[in-house]
Amino acid sequence: MKMKVIFLSIILAGFLNAQDFWQKTNFPSDNSVLFSIYSMITNSSDNILVGTYAKGIWRSADQGSTWSESGLINQWVISFDKDNSGNIYTASVGSQFGSGVYKSTDNGNTWN
Repeated sequence: MKMKVIFLSIILAGFLNAQDFWQKTNFPSDNSVLFSIYSMITNSSDNILVGTYAKGIWRSADQGSTWSESGLINQWVISFDKDNSGNIYTASVGSQFGSGVYKSTDNGNTWN
């Protein structure tokens, strides 16, 4: 009986502690954007880029407090990667800009 109480106490402590790790951001609540998130990358402590299915790239420069569209609208943004120089790359599929690999040299503000 004593072992069960100790075991349950350890498990309960783990659950209570785990609640502090996740925080909800202010990502747009439009379900067509929210439910289309497909990829994500961070390239600094404050900058977050989210790739979506048919909604392009969304960017936050303040740890998720505010979000704005950041290009490749109507594209399916499949993945992100970054290099040691700070450049960000994304692979996308879509009709407006054409499928391909795009590069940003300014933290995701513009894509070429």
